[in-house]
Amino acid sequence: MKKVIRGIEFFAVKVLTAYANSLPECNALRFGAGLGALARRLLRNRAKVVRENLRLCGVAFDTASKARLFELRCFQHIGVTIVEVIRQRSYRRSDVSSKVTMEKREHLEEAARLKRGAILMSGHIGNWELLGAYVRNLGYPVHLLAKRQSNREIDILLNSFRMAQRVGVIYTDTGSRALVKAVRNGGFVAILADQYGGADSETVRFFGNEVLVPTGPAALILKYKLPLLFGASRRAKDGRHFVKIELLTDWKGYDRRAVVQRYTDLLERAVRQSPEMWLWTHRKFKNLTSYKGTDG
Repeated sequence: MKKVIRGIEFFAVKVLTAYANSLPECNALRFGAGLGALARRLLRNRAKVVRENLRLCGVAFDTASKARLFELRCFQHIGVTIVEVIRQRSYRRSDVSSKVTMEKREHLEEAARLKRGAILMSGHIGNWELLGAYVRNLGYPVHLLAKRQSNREIDILLNSFRMAQRVGVIYTDTGSRALVKAVRNGGFVAILADQYGGADSETVRFFGNEVLVPTGPAALILKYKLPLLFGASRRAKDGRHFVKIELLTDWKGYDRRAVVQRYTDLLERAVRQSPEMWLWTHRKFKNLTSYKGTDG
């Protein structure tokens, strides 16, 4: 039965991919926004997660209608991002470059000059996949640290989108050897550091709450004295993306927890600046709430 379900999932994703790639860019993005709006209606438990996360972060709205509109925009953003991701194979290098404007791009050059490799840190904010593709198309080797999907066929398909933009993939379950090899070869390892942490985590502050954040990136940064590039993007109404990139290189006096707090602070600032661009559907605060009535 599980095999049948996964086959149906893969078929649905293939159909969605084919349709999204058949549309002009502007129509495809509108289609993605429509998908997000539909998902909000169908995935009511995820909408509850959004509301609970907003409550925990102290994000309030003047009226109920403004709260509903924000929730809708969050889901529309997810839908548009999914469509952009599955259209990556059709994007030429010039398409990626024309879609993204990066502030302080010289920080990439400075990190590369150190010849130690670098950690390219972000969160699920803006289009995180497009950020890696853009940096790769500037000529910097990029390897994305990714969780292996339970559906193998979808996993292969998703990675084909990334490889179309020459972004490598390192699975989270393969240990640290591949990560170390990538940075020693001067590569940028892209890591999303905003999900709920497991056993190997530190407790740090995020929106005034104590949250668990994985320490793997921090351990790598301290051991190999790696520069940290933190990037966060926001999408404009015309579909263009604007990225702010920051470079941190001085880790004197830092321990793991301090490093984790540093990039968590950068993430919080990015979310506060563009709150509707963050993936509020994540159950990031599982140590604080049971997310009663939700399913994932």
